[in-house]
Amino acid sequence: MKLNPFAVMRKSPDGSGTLFDPSSNKALKLNVTGVILWEAVANGANEAEVTEMLLKKFPGLTLEQAKSDVNYFIGQLEKKSLLQR
Repeated sequence: MKLNPFAVMRKSPDGSGTLFDPSSNKALKLNVTGVILWEAVANGANEAEVTEMLLKKFPGLTLEQAKSDVNYFIGQLEKKSLLQR
């Protein structure tokens, strides 16, 4: 996965964040989980690694739900041209 090189993520003190894409002049609000996922991808993690991170971070989460959440998040980033698979 490759992140949009122009996108900037700013983390808030509460752990949430805002993604800004200057090329489209649009922003996207991220919850704490979104920030964790964005940072993991920014550090080179693939979908399987990101899913595993979620499972470790949230012990009650099922594998199916983690995969679904990661797929949805990545899909949203793709739609907004913030990430390419």
